[in-house]
Amino acid sequence: MKGAGFDSSTTIKFSQFNQGSAKATIDSVGQEHQTVVLTTPKSFLPGDRTGTVAVFATVNGVRSDEALEYTYIIAGKPVIDISGPCPAGPGKLTVTAYNDDGSVDHVSLNLSANYPAFANQTSNTATIQSGNTINAHTGGTITATNPATSESTEILFDCLKVNVPPGAPSPQFVLQPEGDCSGDCGILLGNMATWTNLAGKASVADSVSISGLPRNELEQAYDVRGIGIAELGRLTTGLSQVTIGQRASKDVEFLGPALEILHTNTTESTPIKENAQIAFPVPPGSADNREYAIVRCEKSGKGLVWTSNSPARYDSHTGVVHAQATKTGIYALVSIPSSSQTTGKVQ
Repeated sequence: MKGAGFDSSTTIKFSQFNQGSAKATIDSVGQEHQTVVLTTPKSFLPGDRTGTVAVFATVNGVRSDEALEYTYIIAGKPVIDISGPCPAGPGKLTVTAYNDDGSVDHVSLNLSANYPAFANQTSNTATIQSGNTINAHTGGTITATNPATSESTEILFDCLKVNVPPGAPSPQFVLQPEGDCSGDCGILLGNMATWTNLAGKASVADSVSISGLPRNELEQAYDVRGIGIAELGRLTTGLSQVTIGQRASKDVEFLGPALEILHTNTTESTPIKENAQIAFPVPPGSADNREYAIVRCEKSGKGLVWTSNSPARYDSHTGVVHAQATKTGIYALVSIPSSSQTTGKVQ
């Protein structure tokens, strides 16, 4: 691993939301403090244990802002990657089979879909050379098979729309100094901790405020990290709807990066007994005929779902959406058709 500032305190963690985590073994740290040699942990993923996970480095208690990606493979089994943001309609898929040593096995792979995904929506099948990219439309299940090994991989090539301005920085949340309030200031400051996204403007930054215990206890119990665009893309691919209240909606758009509220003593999702408030500013230029909700990513069977059970408040004066967080986990701001009536407006 390459970076900067590595030392003897360095730890490297492999994790996947709601599927587990494991620490790598640090073999050595370069004398220039810019490289780490590590041994990857065994896969903790379910099923055949293949898939892509996030990799974080922590030095002296400070975690890297950006997560790297690492893919666990089975030799000969195709890996399907969506090239670029998942679109609504035409997109691109890169399909690769690997050898035991991780090099590309240049074999022909067969693709099949349960809908006309290929050749400008005229064919349900296609053939691709391992390591190459093919045009395909979203809308259903696509299977890649390696005839040489009979190994196959299936994905749902569908996704939720993620609208992020070009060049948008990844969120970096920091704990605000005591007395500096970017969240709900109606609570005694000594009993509140607020984390704010440094990438936003101070007055309208994404924030999480937790109250109900002395500040030092809140600082020790909780942490907030930003979810970069690549990680959010993985969490919204293979999904076609979100559930807000009792209503499922496909006409949904994720607005900007997301955040994760963590309990420092566990990697599992746990109830938040204290009062936790999330604030997301609505990005400039958002459509007027939309309303807003803050949704949470949850595990459902073998997959993920995005849901919202806490009513959101949109303050039209500040352009900020507020909602309560009742559990630790990943939260994001979405827009939905105004006719769904899922948010309340504060005039």
